[in-house]
Amino acid sequence: MSKVDRAREVTGDNTIISCVTMRPAGTVGSELTGLALGGLASEGNASDMALGGTVGQVAAAGHEDLPLFVSVAVSPARVYLLRSNILGMRMHPFAEIDRDHLVSTVSNLHVVIAVTLQDTSTNKTYTLEIPRTTLEHVDTVLDLLRMGPEHVQPSDDEDATTPATA
Repeated sequence: MSKVDRAREVTGDNTIISCVTMRPAGTVGSELTGLALGGLASEGNASDMALGGTVGQVAAAGHEDLPLFVSVAVSPARVYLLRSNILGMRMHPFAEIDRDHLVSTVSNLHVVIAVTLQDTSTNKTYTLEIPRTTLEHVDTVLDLLRMGPEHVQPSDDEDATTPATA
């Protein structure tokens, strides 16, 4: 079963077009810092590096009301946020945003692609990121998030992606 099929199953929305697993903002940097510190403390021991990376992930994820892995599923009418595992196959919905109430920002940063999703009906904002080294095909989800009149253009000083035209 694909990630899209799983998202359709758990949300009941058969119009979901694409789905990708993201992380809370700051997780990737904290993981890399943990890996480096674990490696330095143990003089390069791989298991200590892995432990340091895991500690960094958990520390970063604890600062926000988001799970460590968030699958973002996009349909023509809604964006779903799903608590998931690292593979994005165990999904449990925890938020959904009507596209009419969605303001999204997608920016290219050095190590990650930063994604901010705001629900204007509740004023709830979700700040997420995708590592640039991901093996997932993120372009479809990012293009779908950029579509619509409420897509926010990043400032000129950011190395931003170009929004798709609706």
